Amino acid sequence: TMEQYLEAAKADHENQVYYTSDERQQAAYIERLQRKGIEVMVLNTGIDIHFITFLEMKQTALKFIRVDAELSSALKGEADEEQAKRVQEAFQQELGEMTIKAEALPDEPAAAIILLGERNRRMQEMSAMYGDQSFLGMFPEEKTLVVNLSNPLVQALPEMAEQRRSLVAKQIYDLARLAHGPLEPADMAAFLARTQQLME
Repeated sequence: TMEQYLEAAKADHENQVYYTSDERQQAAYIERLQRKGIEVMVLNTGIDIHFITFLEMKQTALKFIRVDAELSSALKGEADEEQAKRVQEAFQQELGEMTIKAEALPDEPAAAIILLGERNRRMQEMSAMYGDQSFLGMFPEEKTLVVNLSNPLVQALPEMAEQRRSLVAKQIYDLARLAHGPLEPADMAAFLARTQQLME
């Protein structure tokens, strides 16, 4: 029950409920939380988005967070601010306007992960459910690339030669995108070409 979930979560993430809407597509995000002992609820029917919004309005302290929307503090370690700044700048230089955060994720093998903003994503899903596309522009998708400072490849990135740094940063980004879902055909072709270049 919800009461049991919230009681068990008091120590690690009080009044926060982590959920998945697609166990297959969000498998990496689910596994990441489960490694830390955080239970993930499965809310995968059309009515669930309305149900969680209702519960959040009824209990204002309660917050539902899809597994790909936010990093639990239980996953984060202590980050070196200077290193974080250098890594963030290196990625920003290669990826442009994207929102990038650098975090120490000591138990995470991936070099980077992508998070989607919860509020705008929910509004997009509700608009699509009702067949109303007019609101989609008002709630653009909010993507954040979280770069893992505990990953050796990420740590080495700022010191790489410019061409290699560009290849590696884009490759890390595309790997994070692939963990989240399939790439567009042109992006997949570019990813494969970069993979070949990096292996030469």
